[in-house]
Amino acid sequence: MVAVVAIGSAARGSRFTRGANRRLREARHDEWARLAGRSLADHVDGWAHVQRKAPLLVSEIESLDWEAERFLDVQDWLLVRKMILGAFEAAKAAEEDAPSAAGDVGAAARDKPEKTRALLSVLTARKESIAKYVAESAEIRARRRYSRGLALGAALSIAALILIGLVMRDVTVALHHPFDGSNQLNLKEFFALRDSLACIGGGSLGAALSVLFRIGAGQHVSYRSTSAATAVYRMILGWIFAAGILCLVKGHIVALFPDPTEELLKSKDPFDDPLVAQSFFFWVGVGILAGFNERWVKRLISQPVSDKKG
Repeated sequence: MVAVVAIGSAARGSRFTRGANRRLREARHDEWARLAGRSLADHVDGWAHVQRKAPLLVSEIESLDWEAERFLDVQDWLLVRKMILGAFEAAKAAEEDAPSAAGDVGAAARDKPEKTRALLSVLTARKESIAKYVAESAEIRARRRYSRGLALGAALSIAALILIGLVMRDVTVALHHPFDGSNQLNLKEFFALRDSLACIGGGSLGAALSVLFRIGAGQHVSYRSTSAATAVYRMILGWIFAAGILCLVKGHIVALFPDPTEELLKSKDPFDDPLVAQSFFFWVGVGILAGFNERWVKRLISQPVSDKKG
């Protein structure tokens, strides 16, 4: 019997807790809706009075509200609005509590310098703290967008490699098919295609490592110009740099290292030669360097043509 009563009490307590949580969520939702439903000026009593005394400061606070609405999540933006409203309330309280200058017994409508200074001091200090919160929160959100762009870029890289491989194979076969009647890649064409895909794939990997390095190293991320597409563009640049280096090295235009694939093709059985793995990872590594470090690409292109033969 005692156990049944205890279970019943626990169930009633659980229902009470759920009901309280639901009412709390509803009240919070109503508060958020009230804050978002009107302009900032409509929420502040005496907005025109403060704007007349500090038009530039009020304009900066309005800009903070607009930035928070654009670059932050909805809940963070509304929290910024509550912080701004609190700043105006604190500033007006400081204005009312500030002592007037001795002998200043003029009309109540006349401006009193001491009260104005107190209002501006509090409002300026609160504005700076709000601006810091907006910048930090927006940068965190920009990093999340950057990370999502990295995942999107990785998916696009996989799809691009598959598409490039199929297209390059079909184009290569179509080019020599009218002459020899073959519908298969020969040995040189196979390894050229393999090296191309390995280098381009390495370029996307290098670009991804560059993005992760920048995020993990705590480098500043401009939240005004950073989006998910930024990371995708960075990976596309990695593909382009890797493809460019591939062409320059394969064409013996720049001096880097001897291409191990050329030595591999001299083997009687290239697929059973240890160089088959070395040459693959060589081109992956070249792609990673090209995608990771743009300065390395520039230095490589500026090097003279190598006099070394195969």
